[in-house]
Amino acid sequence: MSSPEELLRVLKDPTRRRIVRLLAEKGPLEYSEIMRELGLTSTGRLNYHLNAMRELLEKDELGRYRLNRRGLLAYQLLREYESGKGEYTIGVHPLALLVESLPAFIVGVVILFFLLSQGFFAVNPLFLVALIAIIAVVLLRLAYGLAGKPFPYLKVRRD
Repeated sequence: MSSPEELLRVLKDPTRRRIVRLLAEKGPLEYSEIMRELGLTSTGRLNYHLNAMRELLEKDELGRYRLNRRGLLAYQLLREYESGKGEYTIGVHPLALLVESLPAFIVGVVILFFLLSQGFFAVNPLFLVALIAIIAVVLLRLAYGLAGKPFPYLKVRRD
């Protein structure tokens, strides 16, 4: 999905919105489970919708459908928009924050300790400031992930 227009086109269909909600709230489901939950009788119709949603979905190791990162963001957008609040935040899912931030944090701390032990920062203190700033941002992302909150990156006000 390379544009917001494509996402809106996908989410415009009520069946696709139901699929997004279903996978977000129930977790990974097999093809037949999705059909049963939606009350569909036509495999062609479900195939059509799953194909249209291919950039929001992935299959796990058991072949079950689940939302990928974009799918989770789409679900969050739907949920917050439908809540009727005047303002909502689009953010990165907490689990994605943890998975993506932890390796960066570990690498940053290892580099920091290595350079400190070598006396590098006595020569270049600006590098120390930059590295600490990067670690602080990663720590903030980790804190949001551990708290189970999405990391906000876009605030939208609805009138």
